[in-house]
Amino acid sequence: MTGYVLGRDDAVHENDPDEIPDSFVFESSWPNPFNGQVTFQFNVLHPGTYDLKIYAIDGRMVSEQSIELSPGISQYIYHPDSMVSSGIYFVQVSLANKVLGTRKVVYLR
Repeated sequence: MTGYVLGRDDAVHENDPDEIPDSFVFESSWPNPFNGQVTFQFNVLHPGTYDLKIYAIDGRMVSEQSIELSPGISQYIYHPDSMVSSGIYFVQVSLANKVLGTRKVVYLR
C-alpha cells in the first residue's frame, strides 16, 4: 500500500502536537466506488500530522498512515495493496487521538 499527499505549497510547517484544529472538513473521496486508487480531499485550518485509518466493514483495520496536511485544501491518494479485497471501507481521520471525520468508500477490484 502506498500513498502521498498533495498540498498547496511545499513549505515546511512547524506544528504544536497539542493543538487540534478548530476547522477540519473531510470534503470528498473520488471516485467512489473506486478501483486501483481513491483520492481523499481535506480542508484544514492548521497544519499537522494527521492519522488516516481505513477499516473494513467488519472493523478490521486494513491501513494506517500518518499524513502531513497544510492549511487549506490537501489531497491524499490511497492505493490499496493486493491483500485488500472488494468491499465497503470506512476512512477515519484523527489528530491527537480525536476523530475529526469519517467517510465510507466502496472498493471494486
